[in-house]
Amino acid sequence: MDSALGGLAAPSPQGIGIQDQAGTARLLQTVATSTASLSAAKSHFELISREYRAMKDSYDHAAALAREASSRATEAVVVATASARQLLLGLRSEGNRPGTNSTLEVLLNRGGGDLMQRLAAVDRLGKLSASPAKIAIRAARDAEQASALKTKAAKAKGVVAAIALADKLTEMNAAKAELVAAQQALDAAQNRLTTFSGGGAVALYPAADLPTAGSWVDPTRGPITDGFGTRPSRPAGTAAFHPGVDIGAACLSPIVAAAGGVVVAAGPNSGYGNWILIDHGDGIQTGYGHIVDGGIAVTVGDHVAAGQFIARVGSTGASTGCHLHLEVRIGGQQIDPQPFFAARGVAVGR
Repeated sequence: MDSALGGLAAPSPQGIGIQDQAGTARLLQTVATSTASLSAAKSHFELISREYRAMKDSYDHAAALAREASSRATEAVVVATASARQLLLGLRSEGNRPGTNSTLEVLLNRGGGDLMQRLAAVDRLGKLSASPAKIAIRAARDAEQASALKTKAAKAKGVVAAIALADKLTEMNAAKAELVAAQQALDAAQNRLTTFSGGGAVALYPAADLPTAGSWVDPTRGPITDGFGTRPSRPAGTAAFHPGVDIGAACLSPIVAAAGGVVVAAGPNSGYGNWILIDHGDGIQTGYGHIVDGGIAVTVGDHVAAGQFIARVGSTGASTGCHLHLEVRIGGQQIDPQPFFAARGVAVGR
């Protein structure tokens, strides 16, 4: 997996010049910047979404409490009104008439002391029989409960009004729009990188020599810098057994699919760094490691043709210099790529 170049630049491969490398480097920087922006936009959107969901839960809970408090207050007002009417009828049956310091006014006058004080005042007036007195107590308590519940309902509505749910929803929609824009910017940058004049099958193969369906091709140009099998040294802390071959292509050199197939992996993969795995059918797979950051040009599920541009050479993962780590797997077992390609008329590494 590790290059034997020790970090030294490999010869520039056919089909990618200094100007192409500079242009590719700029595009890769744009891709990297766009990727960072997308990551930040995702994190921001997720944060605002969590805040909105929490606020929505609080809003729904507060609204439910407000509805309950309002309903109880309404019921209490109905009860208090009925009690007051019953009291008024009782007082009139005792010969009382509305007027200054009447029993009803004394009981229901909220500015005249607490309930017990008002009842004591009524008792001193001696204007109530036992039955109206009981009604008066109930009426006064119903009135006080109605007033307390109305106050509680008003406070509950105030809590609901204080939750700026609409503002948070607007903020979340804005964060979502930023996320969409960041994704579009990254897609555009990756498309520009993929179609840049220095990349693709044409960079490795002239038009007259483009691979045909079912053929196998060399995935990049450069010398073999580390072969398949055990090795005496373990550069960059890699395993003692090297499960592929390293091709010493220059940084940012194009990598093409060795044959037609379906992409089954495309992304970071431990010591492989940025990695692509293509399934060619019949249990055969090829893997491509140490791809430069932002240099993967395919996604999982893509169907690729032999010689199709898929990535650019880098030095990610367990690597000491730019190169392509190439693997061949049959039934999941890694085998030596050189005789495998040779049997298909391809000399890997040149």
